Amino acid sequence: MRFEDKDRTKTVQKRGFLIALAIGLIAMGIAAWSTVGRINDANNIDDPTNKNIYLPPVDFSPTSPQQVEKNQTGVPYGTDAQNTGAATVNNAPKLFVMPVGGSVVMKYDAKTLQYSETYKDWRLHTGIDIATKKGTPVMASSDGVIKDIYYDEKWGHTIEISHGGGIVTIYSGLTSTSPVKKDQQVELGYKIGNVDNVPCEHALESHIHFAAQKDGKFISPFDDLGIKNR
Repeated sequence: MRFEDKDRTKTVQKRGFLIALAIGLIAMGIAAWSTVGRINDANNIDDPTNKNIYLPPVDFSPTSPQQVEKNQTGVPYGTDAQNTGAATVNNAPKLFVMPVGGSVVMKYDAKTLQYSETYKDWRLHTGIDIATKKGTPVMASSDGVIKDIYYDEKWGHTIEISHGGGIVTIYSGLTSTSPVKKDQQVELGYKIGNVDNVPCEHALESHIHFAAQKDGKFISPFDDLGIKNR
């Protein structure tokens, strides 16, 4: 009887060992599988083909229109208005032309002194003098509104036209009569008067003194308004 009890005890112990061993192996397998899974996830973080990883969408559009870089005139860089040097009003290029046909006998120069035949001295010349016969029609250099009509002792009968954007063109040396009135809207090429004389430049041949301003400061009709010298 003792031998049978011993055999049963050994059998039970053997079965218990095998069961414990099996459980241990299963636990090790589960742990190993979990570890492999974590390693694979780590390796797939930068893999764009991994569909289980969420990548937030990227917005390449500007945050606001104000972020578009512009130059000092308010026109976006690279546009025709900036490249051609044409004056701008409401961010659109505006065409300017010579107000009268004729040759330029004195150019604009706000830095270098020029000799005045009338005063016999040297002074700055903030406009251009266009030689032409008396009575020749003078046209608006561009679209705009008649800002002022007056007589000046030095410059004679003068008309100013506002073109918007702080730009004003000035026509001096006109006849006393004019077909336009203050606050009247005119288009490019519209007749505003006729050539007469410029008192402070009477030593020169018959001509009109044409000037331009931007925000109250004189600018070059050629360089800043883009007018072509015909």
